[in-house]
This record gives sequence, C-alpha cells and structure tokens, in this order.
Amino acid sequence: MKKLLSLMSIMTIVGSVSTSALACTLETKKVVVTVDGLENKVEKPEELEITSYDNTLQANKVTTTASLLLEGITFTKDKYQNAQTLNKQKEFLGVQGQSLSLNKYLDDNAEAINKDETLKSFKEAYESSRNTNFTSIDFGRSEEAKTKNNKNSNFDVKTDSRIFVVKKNKEDKKVTSSEIVDNWDITEGLDNKTKLKNDAKTVIETGKSLDSFLEVLAQKDAETKIFESYDSTNDDDKEIINRATKLSKVAEDEKNTRSIKLLGEFDVPTKFDKNVVKPVDDKVLESAPTGDTFKLYASEDGKTIQANKSFVYTESKNFAKITLGFEDPGINENIVNYKIEYNNINKIAIQWGLKNVDLTTTNDGVEYSIVWYEPYKYSFKNTFADEKKYMYNILDENFVPEIKITKK
Repeated sequence: MKKLLSLMSIMTIVGSVSTSALACTLETKKVVVTVDGLENKVEKPEELEITSYDNTLQANKVTTTASLLLEGITFTKDKYQNAQTLNKQKEFLGVQGQSLSLNKYLDDNAEAINKDETLKSFKEAYESSRNTNFTSIDFGRSEEAKTKNNKNSNFDVKTDSRIFVVKKNKEDKKVTSSEIVDNWDITEGLDNKTKLKNDAKTVIETGKSLDSFLEVLAQKDAETKIFESYDSTNDDDKEIINRATKLSKVAEDEKNTRSIKLLGEFDVPTKFDKNVVKPVDDKVLESAPTGDTFKLYASEDGKTIQANKSFVYTESKNFAKITLGFEDPGINENIVNYKIEYNNINKIAIQWGLKNVDLTTTNDGVEYSIVWYEPYKYSFKNTFADEKKYMYNILDENFVPEIKITKK
C-alpha cells in the first residue's frame, strides 16, 4: 500500500490516470519531476522546467507521463482489494505495462538479488512495512535532444505548424459538410468594397505557417493597411474592418505562442495534405501515424472533418532514460536513498491535437475556420481503440526493461 500512496503527491497535480484503491493515512513525500536533471528553468529559475514542455492546448504533459509510468512501475498483484480490480488494472497496463513493475523485476531476479547486497537491501525495503517513498522521477534526454536548435526535440508552433483553411456548410447551427480549401480572403463575399492597396495582405493559405496567419490578421490599423481610401459609409468596407479587428484579437493571443521542448526526439511532420482522409467501410481511422505529413480526418459519413476520433500521433526516434529516487527511512532512522534506472524505454508518441480559429461564423450558410496541429500529450498507446486498456501498446510485446538499482 505504501508504494501506491507514495504517488499521491504527483497524482494530485495531474489527476489519477486510472482508478486505484487508496486507503491508510501514511505520510508521503512530494515526487519531484525533472527533465535532464532540471527542476527549474535555467533562464527563469522561478518557473519549473517541466512547463517548457506545455502549451495552451494542454498543460502538465511531463507530470502526466510520469504518473502513467509510475502506474506500471509500482504495479503489484497484492495492492488491489479483489480479483476484479486487479484484472481491470492488468488490462489497463497490458503485458508491456506490467513488465515495468519493480515487484516483477525483484521476483524474476531472485537468485541474482540474493548475491548482491544493494539489491537485497532494496528488496527488503521495497517490500517492508516501513514508510518508504518514491521521491523523484527524471527524464534524461539524449545529448542531441538537449540541443537548443534541434528541430527533432523542439517545436515552434508559429513556424512549424501548418494551417488548414476549412470551409463548413451549416444548417440550423449544425455543420452538415466541411472541406479543406486552398485559401480564405478577409474580403471573401464582399464585392462592393472600395479599392485595396496593392500590397495589402488579406489572404490566408492552407499549408502556410501560423506566422503567416498572424501577419494577415494582426492589423489593428487595417483601415490604412488594407484600403487605398477607406469609406466608413460602405457596408463592405466596414465588414472587412470588423473581421480584421475581431481576428486581430485572436492573433494577439497566438503571438505569445512560444517554442516548446519535446520529451525525446521526433521526426515532426513538415508537409501537409489538402485531401481529407476518408473512412473505410464507414469506420474512421482510429490510429493515424503522421509520417512526414499532417492530415485531417473525416467522420464516419465522410462529410465532415472530425478532431477527436482519429488518434493522430508521431512516434519518437528515441525517448529518455527514466531515473527514480526511492527513500527508505531505515529501521533506526538510518535513511537510505536508492537510484532506480530504466534504460531502454525507447518509445513514446506525441498525440497531436487541433487548435481552431473561426474566421467567419453563421448559423446557416458558409463558415470558414483555420485549424492546425500542436502537441497535445505524450502517450505509450497509439489508438483510441480500447480506451482504458493496453496503455503501453507502443512498446514491443516482448519488451523487458533494463533496470539498474544502486545506492545514492
């Protein structure tokens, strides 16, 4: 039970990944989560380093990943109250997740452990009734991944994202069909406008970077930037200004979007496809690896673009070495600290999520939006199928972790 309770401080930050039986009131210690050994940012010591991996689409990416790993690492058959709860957790972890279990490692290596004093003392501490605790978990990325300008381990939303211009047909507030179009002009449908300047930037194009979207829309002084001579009595002129003003507020928010670090190295997509991926036999694609190309995916009927039924992901080229701290208070307060290393968890996936900005809105008729992908979360699973099962299916079926335990 204590091994489970030692996770409480981290789980209260990010929310429990799965339902587990929690009881007892033993004191627990905060699990410090670091990346590359850093708890705080070098350039901003007042901020946690793990926030360098977050964006507005989703926070707590690193702590959520740590929590999921700890679900597997702390798995023991005897910490569940009944067979039903145990079997549910087994399904949640799958064979690969269960293989991470320290308890399994200790059982499988009993003969070797009896010949090693450090492993023997760790086993005694881990299985004892003392209030032992996990104290830290670190994600140690490769030296290449730590490089500031490495395109495989950093994602600049403004320059690396590719926007899709989406045209939607609506009836009674509901989208009946949608498609990717080449571009959208801020003057769309407004034919009676006065003359625009030759260098006026009014067009947003599919496949361009988010920066280009910001450049077109961030026009607080649109009257002088767009028009040769703005006519305040012309309804179409006023509508263009209304659009520019409304969208420039959105652009201001996105201007603050920064480059985020990636938890490992990934071949981030650099291309885009204007063709929406259609369902097969009325079934959406549940697992959608990106390869080098971002794509949008259709709903079951093939008429509309959907954002939550296809698991869009990029698998890592490499992940990180996982290092945990474990504290044993000892029998007579002779505290012993252990370092536990997992050296070969070499796969993880970025799940991509869609960000959306409405360019025009209507209850009935044609509406335009732009969407683009950003990192949403990290996952050891690559499909929405069996939602609460097999959370480590990205690892090989015969995966065996390389575990090293030493005293600090």
